[in-house]
Parts: sequence; structure tokens; C-alpha cells
Amino acid sequence: MRIVFLLLVLFVPAAHAQVTHYQVKLTPDIDRQLLTGEETIEFLHSPGDMEWQKQAGLHISEITSPDGETTVSDRSVSIRLRTNGKHRLHLQYTAAPVRGITWFADHAGFDTEFYCEAWMVCDNSPGQRATLTLEIVLPDSSGLSAVGAGLLKKQWRDGQNEHFVFEQNLPVQTYLFSFGIAKLSRSAEGKFIFYAPDGEPHKIGFAKTADAYSLLRSKAGVEFADSQYTQAFMPEPIEQEAGGLPLMPARYLAKLEQGDQVTDMAHELAHQWWGVLVGI
Repeated sequence: MRIVFLLLVLFVPAAHAQVTHYQVKLTPDIDRQLLTGEETIEFLHSPGDMEWQKQAGLHISEITSPDGETTVSDRSVSIRLRTNGKHRLHLQYTAAPVRGITWFADHAGFDTEFYCEAWMVCDNSPGQRATLTLEIVLPDSSGLSAVGAGLLKKQWRDGQNEHFVFEQNLPVQTYLFSFGIAKLSRSAEGKFIFYAPDGEPHKIGFAKTADAYSLLRSKAGVEFADSQYTQAFMPEPIEQEAGGLPLMPARYLAKLEQGDQVTDMAHELAHQWWGVLVGI
């Protein structure tokens, strides 16, 4: 009876406060190291207070919701709701360099890790999971590409800019929303995708990734969440798992293909089961 009581205490409140989906559009200014963002948060909540986190470098210029009164502080955004059910919150903001965003030297791009509250307003609690649609807009003349969590669903040019839309359709914790921007070439083989600085086909890397996937799949007993698995080898050091994606330093690729060192690759791949499907 005690076990049943504890489960009720842990899980019943979550039904009353749950973010279901984030939709984020980011336009980076590489020269100024500044992100301009537009975000819609969809969530379930009963009447009362709901709060999300942000870092002090994220400055909100506009916030609207038809369902309650909003309050913004240096570290949070909150709303006092009047009704029960589904709600939406819309924000516009800029995000300056802070913990969680690493800008590369010589305007070569940037990547993000762990702290999504650096570049979006989010619930960063480990107990909360949500889906994400992330659109990144880059100047067509920059030569930069974007790689993000989930699947690349759309990519197009509008004359001056290149648009990349990624969809994380499996609800995950927000630290798994990480993404990167750099001069990268994309190659694919089966369910595996590589983003790498050199544009080579990487046949050896694909084969070794497939071998590691087969081993880990047999140990886990289930498929991982996404139909594709993307590996991004970034120009500056990072070791960050995301939904369907690790961001890794470019030296990992040389270690994998030239040195036959598979441990780093397999470690990040394993997180798709132990870290994404089974979260912290």
C-alpha cells in the first residue's frame, strides 16, 4: 500500500502542469553573437501559477497569452491562469552569450549544450518532457549549416536566408534540445547521417556506427526513438547528447576512422537509449 501511495503522490500533480510542445524560431547574428527568437509554448494546466526558466541574458521584448497574467524576471517567466485545460504563451526575445551557448572563433558558428534556458524559455526540470519544432534562419552568404535534435523536416532558401526546420517528435527533457551551427557538409547512409567539416563520404564511419548500433540495440532490446541517427562533428570541443543527435568534436571523427577508436562514438550512441529513452 505504501508503494501505491508514493506513486500517486509523484504522478498525479504532473497531469495539472505539463508543457506539451515548444515552437522556436531563431535568427542568429553571428557578428554580434546575438540570437533573435520567437517562441510559442503549448501546455496543460489547471487554474493557478505556471513557471518557466530563462537566463539573465535572455531579454523578452514581447509576451502574450489569452489565458492569464504574465510576469517576467531575470531568471523566470510565470503566468497566473484563470482556466483549466490547454494554453499557449507567445514570446519574442533576444539572447546574448551566456552559459549554454558557445560561440566559435572567427565567426565560424556556435553550439548549445545542456542549458536550453540560454536560448529559449523552457521548463528545465528533469521530470518534464516535451516535443520541439526548431527553425533556424541563417544568411545564405554565410556558408553555415544547422544541425538540430530530432529530424530535419524542411530546408529552403527565401532569397537572402537559408531556413532549417528540425522536429523532435518524441517528448524529451529540454537539455536534449541542443543544436549546432557551423560550416558542415551532410552525408547519409541508411538511417545514419553525418555532419562533418570536410565533406567526405565517411564510409568507414558509417560502417562502424552501424556495428555499434547493432550491438547496443541487441542489449537494449528496443529501437531508439528516432528513425534516423545524426552525428555532428563540430569545429570546437563539445560532448553533448541530444534527441537523435550527439554534438562531438571533429577529432572524434579522425579517431573513429583513422585510429579505429570506437569508444567515443559508441558512448554517445548509447545515450539514445540510456539518456534519451530512459532519462535522468
